[in-house]
Amino acid sequence: MSRNSADKGISSILKMVIGAIVGLIFITAVIGLLWLVGILNTGISIGVAVAIGGIFIVLIELVLFITGITQK
Repeated sequence: MSRNSADKGISSILKMVIGAIVGLIFITAVIGLLWLVGILNTGISIGVAVAIGGIFIVLIELVLFITGITQK
């Protein structure tokens, strides 16, 4: 019985770690794309693009966090 709960705890930790790694990769990809857009389109400064990207990233992370809680 206790081993089963320990396995569940380990799997939830692994899910959190994998989710964090995927989130970091996704965040860097989004920031990189926004940075490229900021360079290519002179009408948008890089700072504004990164700020907008940051807002979207926070929203996406919140959604992923909430769905992660509900899946447990």
